[in-house]
Amino acid sequence: MNKFLEVIHDMIEIITGKRPEDDDCCKQESPCCKIEPKEVEEPSYVNVDKGFSKEEVKAWKELTYQQPTMKWTKKKIKDYMDKNKVKYNSGDTKSDLLDKIKWNK
Repeated sequence: MNKFLEVIHDMIEIITGKRPEDDDCCKQESPCCKIEPKEVEEPSYVNVDKGFSKEEVKAWKELTYQQPTMKWTKKKIKDYMDKNKVKYNSGDTKSDLLDKIKWNK
């Protein structure tokens, strides 16, 4: 535990320029007691002001950014094409389907 506190004190000294004393850690004005967690800024989402909730916009973006690859099954690629209104033939291979998706963009 002493090594851990020593490392923390080293970090505080680097940041503040002053090394805390061992008895300083019990005082509220100690630099180690003043360190507060940084707030994470939530990303802004487009179309939230158009009546959609953040959750709806986030879910939509996740769905639209998933592009089919050769790892997908043929059925999953066809379902993707149906949802995105991309035409295909029943005899198309997986490669043909992926090509048609690329050309449809």
